Amino acid sequence: MAPISISNQTMSDISGFVPGPSGRGTLDIFWSCASVLILCTWTVVHIDVEINWLFIKLCHATGAIFAPDVMLAEYIEDFVAVKCAVALYNECMEEHQCAKWTMVEGFYAKMDGFTLDGERTLGVGDIITLVREGFIDPQPSYNKSIRDRSKADSLSKFIACGQALWLIVQGIARTIEHLPISTLELGTIGYVFVACAMYAVNWHKPKDVRTTISIPLLHGESYDDAIKALEGAVYPVSIKWSPWRDKDIVGSVVACGACIAFGAWHCTAWSNFFPSHIEQELWRICAVLSTFPSLLVAIGNAQSTSSGSYVDLGLSETARNRLSHLLYAFAAILYMFARGFLFVEMFIGLRRMPVGVFTTIQWTELIPHI
Repeated sequence: MAPISISNQTMSDISGFVPGPSGRGTLDIFWSCASVLILCTWTVVHIDVEINWLFIKLCHATGAIFAPDVMLAEYIEDFVAVKCAVALYNECMEEHQCAKWTMVEGFYAKMDGFTLDGERTLGVGDIITLVREGFIDPQPSYNKSIRDRSKADSLSKFIACGQALWLIVQGIARTIEHLPISTLELGTIGYVFVACAMYAVNWHKPKDVRTTISIPLLHGESYDDAIKALEGAVYPVSIKWSPWRDKDIVGSVVACGACIAFGAWHCTAWSNFFPSHIEQELWRICAVLSTFPSLLVAIGNAQSTSSGSYVDLGLSETARNRLSHLLYAFAAILYMFARGFLFVEMFIGLRRMPVGVFTTIQWTELIPHI
């Protein structure tokens, strides 16, 4: 058959610019939220110096999706510990008049980045001890060297922040226009707020570093003697940061706040439409229950003799430990049930939604997004 020439076609067969559909579909909502979750969790994760870094990072990213508040509490706990360690190092090194360390070196030490002759990993306290005992020289600033090793991807963070910002603007605009918003979008916005907090806490933390910095022993010093010195070391306490040196207490307080805040955010979908009445009731129950696990953990920590600050209820040491372990187990089960249902329901709730959810606010489409 001979090809049809353009001259034989009628004018009705030819079109110029054709705009997309005026509304958004279920897959549009799914992919916009899924892309935010994937981008935010992948770019926010900072792991220690690891050989199998990709597998470890995937595990951490998965943890950030299913337990973002716990991950945030862990990051804040590390931040406080590093802040104390850096202050301690700079105080102890004042007499040597060497360059002051920053949070970059502190985080790198926390990530097991420093080693003694390429073998044993060294924390900040270990380095202070070895300097005082004369096994190593006072250390210079490694800020530039560590940043050169860091694989911080500014482009991926920019894309993640842009996509997250677009989702937040969508939510605000739909609220102003009195248009319904899907439960998946509401839940994802909660993840965005937690991710922003993680970005802030890890601002100075090196990312995806795969190599260590070896600190050499001074000439004539024995490696075995240095290890013995570290084993019997008693680390000094920073005067400036001593009120915050118990990072377990700080982490417990932050975990409570993060868990309660994240659970409370899910309560914003209290009156949302759900495919069935039972799903709505379960969402409300799980949103409330998800605020309690960290409180149980805090009570367990207060009873644990290992914390050193237990609340005396007149129980024996064995009874206190059993009570704390029971509270930990119950908190874990409660957390997995509540968080698991909320996460799954965010997605399966897309199968039935009000028609208004698919109405697009046109000006928001002008914002670049995926």
